[in-house]
Amino acid sequence: MVRRHCSGFAWVFVSQECRQKHVWRVMLQSLRPKNEEQRILEMTVSRLQDELFKLLETEKCLIVLDDIWSSAAWELIKPAFPHTSGSKVLLTSRNEGVGLHPDLKAVIFRPRCLTYEESWEVFQKIALFEGNDIG
Repeated sequence: MVRRHCSGFAWVFVSQECRQKHVWRVMLQSLRPKNEEQRILEMTVSRLQDELFKLLETEKCLIVLDDIWSSAAWELIKPAFPHTSGSKVLLTSRNEGVGLHPDLKAVIFRPRCLTYEESWEVFQKIALFEGNDIG
């Protein structure tokens, strides 16, 4: 439902070792047509930043930056994001301080831990492909 309101969607797994060029490349590859993939692979960091900035400034995109470990990682990635645009960024992090970064207009969501029973139910669904009972 959310994707219908966006002209582009990118999901990038950032992880502990944040590589700026990789993150920007994956974002741009997700937002551009497939036939531009080779051109994107050959871009410099500066060109990736410029193209992403212009795209996010003019289009309404949803960007998910998954598993950002530190504020330093956000500092590496943020130059590609315009301060005002129709695009939205969703960050996930193990470090709440990343979401509290002054550059972000953040809403912090703290999911509750699963109970033992809920954890077991999730495990069963995943391990047994839903519906099979291991009773």
